[in-house]
Amino acid sequence: MENHSTQRKALRIDSVIDRTGLSKTHLYRLIERGHFPRPVKLSDRVSVWDATLVDQWLSEKFSGVKA
Repeated sequence: MENHSTQRKALRIDSVIDRTGLSKTHLYRLIERGHFPRPVKLSDRVSVWDATLVDQWLSEKFSGVKA
């Protein structure tokens, strides 16, 4: 078995909504327009997002914002 030095964290829809503050409807609109990372389908009923990609998206939104 391989030992990966970086572990990916998968987020379900509720975690993405909590993390971003977006509604489910708005989130899927952004995905449709190519403005938010697409989920990965693990099975017919389970889709997840890479936490790193979601965090990068948030960082881009906050770049240039002054405290």
